[in-house]
Amino acid sequence: MPTSSTAGTRVIGRLLRVLASTVASALLVVGVPWLLATTIGNPLDRLPDLLAGDVNDQVILAAIAAVVWLAWAQFAIAFVVELASALRRTPMPRRIPGVFGFQQGLARALVNGALLLLPLTLSTVAPAAQALAMAPAAAPPPAPAAAPATVAPAPRPQVPTQPVSVSADGARTWWDLAVQHLGDGSRWHQLWELNQGRAQDDGTVLRNDRTVLKLGWTVLVPATEPAARSAAQAAADVAVDVTVQPGDTLSELAAEHASGDWPQLWQANAGRAEPGGAHLTDPDYIEPGWTITIPAPLATDSGTDSAGAATDSGSNGMAADRVVVEPGDTLSGIAAARGADLDAVIAANTGVPQPDGQALTDPDDIEPGWTITIPRPADAQPSAGTDSGPSAAPTPPEPAQPPAATEPGASDSTPPAATEPGPADSTPLAATGPGTANSVPSAAATGPASPSAAPASAPSVPTAPVLTPAVSSPAAGSPSSDSSSSNSSSSSSVATSFAVFAGGGGVLAALLLAALVRARRRQLQHRRPGELVAAAPSGLLEIERALRSVGGASSADAQWLDEALRGLGHAVAASDGALSLPDVLAVCATDTRLRLVLASPCPTPVGAWTPQSDGTWVLDRGQSTGYDPQRRDRDVTPYPTLATVGYTAGGEHWLLDLERIGALTLTGDAERATNLARFLAAELAHNSWAELLQVTLVGFGAEMAQMHPDRLTYAADPAAALDAVTAQLRSVAAVVDESGLPVLDGRGRGIAGDAWAPHVLLIAPQALPDDATDRAGLTELLDAVTGRGDRSTVALVVTTGGNTDDTDVAAAGDGGWVLRVDEHGVLSIPDLGLELIAQQIPPEQAGQLAQLLALAVNTDEGSVASPLPEDKPVSTHPRPEPDEARWARADSALPLPEQVYLEQSATTSRDLQAMAPVVQADVREQLAAGDPDLDADVAEWTDRASSRPRIAVLGAVAVWPRGGASPRPLSPMKAEIAVYLSMHPTGVSPEQYGTDLWPEDPGIAGSTKLRNSIYELRRALGVNARTGTEYLPRNAATNGALYRLEDVLIDAELFRRLRLRGFTRDEQDDRLADWWQALHLVRGAPFDNQRPGGYGWLAGRPVDHEYTATMVDLAHAVATHHLAVGEPDRAEAAAKIALTATRGVEGASDISLLDLVWACDAQDRRAEGDAHVKQILRNHGADDLEDLSPRTYDVLRRRQLLPPAA
Repeated sequence: MPTSSTAGTRVIGRLLRVLASTVASALLVVGVPWLLATTIGNPLDRLPDLLAGDVNDQVILAAIAAVVWLAWAQFAIAFVVELASALRRTPMPRRIPGVFGFQQGLARALVNGALLLLPLTLSTVAPAAQALAMAPAAAPPPAPAAAPATVAPAPRPQVPTQPVSVSADGARTWWDLAVQHLGDGSRWHQLWELNQGRAQDDGTVLRNDRTVLKLGWTVLVPATEPAARSAAQAAADVAVDVTVQPGDTLSELAAEHASGDWPQLWQANAGRAEPGGAHLTDPDYIEPGWTITIPAPLATDSGTDSAGAATDSGSNGMAADRVVVEPGDTLSGIAAARGADLDAVIAANTGVPQPDGQALTDPDDIEPGWTITIPRPADAQPSAGTDSGPSAAPTPPEPAQPPAATEPGASDSTPPAATEPGPADSTPLAATGPGTANSVPSAAATGPASPSAAPASAPSVPTAPVLTPAVSSPAAGSPSSDSSSSNSSSSSSVATSFAVFAGGGGVLAALLLAALVRARRRQLQHRRPGELVAAAPSGLLEIERALRSVGGASSADAQWLDEALRGLGHAVAASDGALSLPDVLAVCATDTRLRLVLASPCPTPVGAWTPQSDGTWVLDRGQSTGYDPQRRDRDVTPYPTLATVGYTAGGEHWLLDLERIGALTLTGDAERATNLARFLAAELAHNSWAELLQVTLVGFGAEMAQMHPDRLTYAADPAAALDAVTAQLRSVAAVVDESGLPVLDGRGRGIAGDAWAPHVLLIAPQALPDDATDRAGLTELLDAVTGRGDRSTVALVVTTGGNTDDTDVAAAGDGGWVLRVDEHGVLSIPDLGLELIAQQIPPEQAGQLAQLLALAVNTDEGSVASPLPEDKPVSTHPRPEPDEARWARADSALPLPEQVYLEQSATTSRDLQAMAPVVQADVREQLAAGDPDLDADVAEWTDRASSRPRIAVLGAVAVWPRGGASPRPLSPMKAEIAVYLSMHPTGVSPEQYGTDLWPEDPGIAGSTKLRNSIYELRRALGVNARTGTEYLPRNAATNGALYRLEDVLIDAELFRRLRLRGFTRDEQDDRLADWWQALHLVRGAPFDNQRPGGYGWLAGRPVDHEYTATMVDLAHAVATHHLAVGEPDRAEAAAKIALTATRGVEGASDISLLDLVWACDAQDRRAEGDAHVKQILRNHGADDLEDLSPRTYDVLRRRQLLPPAA
């Protein structure tokens, strides 16, 4: 139903249409004759020339002008007739004699558009005697053209009412009246329905919902709050028939009856038989006396969802949603968004008349403004986002397998009602510091109340995703026990892996993914030619897939948070003491805003941060963060111990500054509390807004020890860990006393260097011996930390596990915070008045993450490298002895003596054997004959006239469905699907396809989303002109059939084929031509510019790393050849192409940088070569050359930068 926003949008739209119609009318009626008169003049002046046979250019122009004058005169006649008829509100002729139909139609459209606001500018009310009696009628199905159906009137549902008077100091609009009497302004149309046709004392009748209420009028309002609409009441909604008056248009009728846009009226009345044998076939042509039906779902608001899709029921017993096509929509996209079957949508809409007179005949051709019917079973629930009434509150998506959560004391059988969360900045969070219990109301309780929300006495309780795998399995010996158990275990593993990164866990996923990418890039830098980085073991694929999907989608959020926090420090450090850092206690982050909760008021803002009335600071996304990349390595980060603890269903995720709180006790459910502590440890170990941070685990978390050893430590000796923290506490206290600065100011001003390095100790007291003094030591440490009342660089997180004794120990520090996590994962923070869904990492997933990162950081030679794919020829003959090797390379791709390459290029004997093995002639001939179409495929790749689909992954991912003839590449999601299928040339099953592309959705295999995605890609790629078959064959409906692409062009595949054929060439020039052609296909890093949150399937097969390694190795082989034959400039060009595959020198492999060193030396640019050597050192974080890998050290030694090895 209309709201103030949609009503305003309609008025603006009408104003724009009136303006456009008026301008167009002026141009056609006045501008055309003026232009003809001033440029050509009277065309009859040239008539004598024409009669005399003198046909010159002026005569031709005059003849054309005469035709234009005639056309203008016809249009002017039509315009005048239409305008007079509309203004006098008299019937207009169906066809004006001497005027073409299109001219009359254009004139009518312009007149209707120019007079569109006439009902607003004239009186919008009429005397009671002239009011139209609009009897409601039962909604008929579309009537046959031969005989319109006659229906009996039905009474309007009765609602107990009471009259109220419009007064100067009371509500003056329908919206305000709805707010006052119904509690929700968006329900204003219910009041209008009660008053439609009501006569006032001054004789006016309320005919239009745009009527401006006047003082002294009386309107009816419900005597009591109406109950929710019943099914019987909903069934009583009926259509109304209205009689067309002179000057009426479908647009005006739609607006007057609050029936949405005119296309919906057109679809309900198209083809309708009208008096005199006429039919409604043109939405711009209706005559006075005709009857227009306002359908029931439009006459009332009960069938309209919040997204604007109307709901009705067809004659086939199927309920349906109706959606108006927007620019850029596709039929398959509309079906997928509403979970509908595409074939059913096509069948329901094929041949249905549309507002522009067309009808759906091609599923790929729909126009904006068309109305699409989405069929669904009559007893099905409305599609996502559909309300049953105007007051239904949106329901947030539930976590996977949510446990039933209830308020203490509530009935177990009654779940708590969900409340609509308020805006992110609506929560008053003026905390005064640690220990301020219950000083802040819950965020969930401060949003505006919805009419359908639960009463305040029953607040909502968030529920957490299930993080424990299902334990039930089919009975042993049952026929399907093995497969069912396997599927259940797989689904549970996927769900658990994704649940780790739910809510605020996306930031952690982004941080872990960045660490994984850095580690694997370092492995690529260390590897030798012919080797590549090994894929993760099968047991870690699910966690890596979740990491890639969620982390990729959240990387921008993590970067924004990092830059915003660092920007505060940069601004304060650059102010030379004029500004001070705010004392942050907590941070609330949403997609669009960051909010700092301060421990003490700080009214002086820093940068774009804005102080709020509740004492918080706010920064909106898009505002300047104050971050200065030049100061990143210079200034200390101000808030290194901020860590995520939980999130709300409304999209807020909360971080607590553990250092400012001092001591944090996690109590309640033991397993949930410990899982939260693991999450804190993982984020602290990897957050990018911390430096010099040390995290120590005691009593739990041994499985996490290898996650980030430089920052995270598991202490087997609790006493030693407590002693270390106590010593740091004393040391910092001495620095504070000597400098006279608190920790935050000292850190912000850069005073005392690393004295402010933080230390977070996470400890489970139950791990301490009962008879030891460690418990007393922990109590003393808690007292010391919380007794300072300010930051001490030390933070303690204690998990009590619900043990009463441990709670007493942890609560010894009176200033500490106590957080409770119940068995459902609901986290209560009394000091902030919040209830959140607690972040969780179970021990199994924590161990998997640690193992995944530990494997990635291992750069020991031979420990993680595996051979390249077997796509290059190998020798079938014994390897020559070392003494013969230097002269036995005649059948190799690098045929010169080995010693020449070792003296002139940056390679080794082992490299030569790996990248250019000796290949016998018979093997070369066999391989060369196996790819006769390669040259034609390469030529077609660059042919702009070719319509063969192209898939590019050697750089930014892009897919051109029609090859060079494509107007634009595919959208990111479709492109990923095409790339995925191209990486599986033998095909994939629907189940595997769904699992790889949507791993977080266990039921994707049988969903319409999967089928629609394949359908859309198949339609986009089209039909192969050479074979007459589709590039994505329709063979997935049969048992065992696979999705696969056929005969498409893939740059990575062309690269592989050119590289392989180069090995088979007899002539070195031909070999180099193939290899250079392959290198010219490289545009950047493989699989660059990925869709955020996509390409998680690369975890199973890291082809991105394979392609990077292959490109670097091929460039190295080309550079080695050119250096050996005295062409260093070409060697340099090859090495620079390899650099593009590794995103520049910072991520470059040692192989490519060493090629550049030798190329620069050979061109007498020694200093430039030295700069590349320094870059190698920076890439490895090495101070000395001895810290480099053995291969790099060996190559540089031959450059005489190092002494011979002892």
